[in-house]
Amino acid sequence: MGTKKFIQTLQVLRQGSISILLIGGVFYLNRFTGGVALLTIGGLSLAVHSFLRAFTPIYEEPNWELVYPELALGHHSFDTPQEVTSKNEEL
Repeated sequence: MGTKKFIQTLQVLRQGSISILLIGGVFYLNRFTGGVALLTIGGLSLAVHSFLRAFTPIYEEPNWELVYPELALGHHSFDTPQEVTSKNEEL
């Protein structure tokens, strides 16, 4: 269930649900007919989205030390050479 198409469908469901919920809120506040129905539809579709979201794969953080080897050494580009020397002396 973690395909790209499934995740895109979930994004559309979430954005559509939020839109319906907001429109329902405006209708309800202005006492237009159908406000309660729109709030119910938007809330239920957000609940369905939350349920389906549980079946998507967990995002795995890439190993940035393979991309930037200086991360493995503990060097920071914002350190001045004096700070790096003093840090190494402390170790």
